[in-house]
Amino acid sequence: MAKCRGLGFDGASAMMGKFKGCAAVLMKKYTLAKPIHCSDHRQNLVLTKPCDVKEVKIALQTLTEVCNFVHSSNMHCLRFTEVVKLTSAKREELVPLCPTRWIERHDAVLVFVEFLPVIAVFLEEELDATAGLLLIAIHVPRFLVGLVVVECTLAHTLKPSRTLQRKDGDLVSAYARFVASRPFLASSEQMWRIISTMCS
Repeated sequence: MAKCRGLGFDGASAMMGKFKGCAAVLMKKYTLAKPIHCSDHRQNLVLTKPCDVKEVKIALQTLTEVCNFVHSSNMHCLRFTEVVKLTSAKREELVPLCPTRWIERHDAVLVFVEFLPVIAVFLEEELDATAGLLLIAIHVPRFLVGLVVVECTLAHTLKPSRTLQRKDGDLVSAYARFVASRPFLASSEQMWRIISTMCS
């Protein structure tokens, strides 16, 4: 710790508090270590903005409900795995959507998109009212538009996110990748609003 020159925190007062926060306690002992708001956490905060788009909210809610349904019983999990084995999918199970960390959602959304045809077959085969409602929900245009919005946004932030989460991650290259994706993220918000209007 004597060589430490920076401390990354999530911005919560318990961590960044000037008087009693973790940063304040550590700075008393390690005066050269300056606290900063963690880049990965700041990215989480920035990426939650697309959640204001109605279609994104619908997509994330439906995705969560489908994952919860699949994972609600061992029988559902087994039947879902059997349907997956009939395809050429690389994975065998859905990844649940993390409710708090947007960055953790990369895998959940990308796996869900990959499994969408499998999910449709699985839900068709389930003789359950909930499965029927979820089957209808994943065919609704608002859901599909929202899913595309989320997938495109996450596709542009996946590499820098992974770089920021690695212990040996290069902050400069991650920043450069975010700067490169900024025009897409800026233009996409307007595009998503136009698509949203068309779906209404």
